[in-house]
Amino acid sequence: CPAGSNNTCTQCAAWDHTANKTADDCNTWHEPLYNYTCYHNNTVTQCAVGKNITLSQIRCFGPARRYHGNNVNLTMGGCGTCEEAVAQRAGFKLRECSTCKYNLCNGARAGSVTSTWLAGTALLITFMWN
Repeated sequence: CPAGSNNTCTQCAAWDHTANKTADDCNTWHEPLYNYTCYHNNTVTQCAVGKNITLSQIRCFGPARRYHGNNVNLTMGGCGTCEEAVAQRAGFKLRECSTCKYNLCNGARAGSVTSTWLAGTALLITFMWN
């Protein structure tokens, strides 16, 4: 980092001992690394702790929009992809699951339940007035 800068810098060796040559790319740009969170059982959960995750690798999973089952492994959601969860024998089918690609993206199911309730209430009120 330049002198007087407030940036956090990482030092790197000028010599690559593994390749036995100068480390010419020591200070080259690389994609930023992130920590991210997903909902698991309606709780914000830190994902991939201690791993170097790029923005394009962030994944959360949860029930697909039209899922009406009660598989707790799916309805609780979590970190990672649907494929990873199914591979761990979570007990649901891939088509029942949805993977999303940003921080806390798997918390929309609660909103869809609320929307359904509001639509039903509005319909009931309409019938009461007629």
